[in-house]
Amino acid sequence: MLAFGSQLVLLDVLKITAVSTLLAAVLGIFLISRLVAGLGSHGSPIGTTQVLREAPTFLLMRVNNWLLNSAAVWVLGFTRPIEEAALYGAANVVALLVLAPWQVVSAATSPTIIALHANNNKVALESVLRTSAAVAALPGLLLGIFLFLFGKDVLSILFTSEYAAGYSALAILAIGRGISTLFGSPIALLSMTHHQQAVLRVLLVGSVLTLVGYIAAADVYGAVGVATVSAASAIFQGLLLAIVARRVLAINTLPHVSADGWRGFIRHLKN
Repeated sequence: MLAFGSQLVLLDVLKITAVSTLLAAVLGIFLISRLVAGLGSHGSPIGTTQVLREAPTFLLMRVNNWLLNSAAVWVLGFTRPIEEAALYGAANVVALLVLAPWQVVSAATSPTIIALHANNNKVALESVLRTSAAVAALPGLLLGIFLFLFGKDVLSILFTSEYAAGYSALAILAIGRGISTLFGSPIALLSMTHHQQAVLRVLLVGSVLTLVGYIAAADVYGAVGVATVSAASAIFQGLLLAIVARRVLAINTLPHVSADGWRGFIRHLKN
């Protein structure tokens, strides 16, 4: 709509979002149904109760992502001028780009984690995780540094010059999320190896502390304070989950690059 010079209002945005979500859901059901139908029946069936028992962890993961990425805007909207909430919202959307490489790599390595863990190949699993962490962390850190240096220009180009005032929040969020990628994908490792309860406990505590931090910081420090809480929470949760993965599974998820690691990473992804 913007490409044709039309002015969007909130109702238009909600309608477009609803239609896009519906189309994505229908397309996803269609594609997944075809794939599932071709799998056939292999192994023992999984009961509904067992599936529902694992569901709270994955639900809390989504809630935790919402808290880290969106809840701050709501808190700021209730406690600060709406203009400040808008500035934070713009900074937050741009800073999410830092996590894009990590999210792609985590999704791509999840099947490999399951396969290697099932085969009890801990050496290869650690190699894949550490190499994938390096693949995700390098572009994430570079993008974080870029936004730290040129964040004002980026906000001005993507939005308007008035949004350059959100640079401080953008810089904090970008650097914090960039640092969080250095811990690799311990949440995927633990979730895919039957350690969901450990993830559940960490995320539950982290989510509560994050929300309390937002409320405490918003009224006094505004967008900068909320951004600091969000960045610190991302780093703290990543570090804690990496420690849990090391203690529970004896697997290091921190980035590591070697020729053998690269070859193994590519080979396992192809398989």
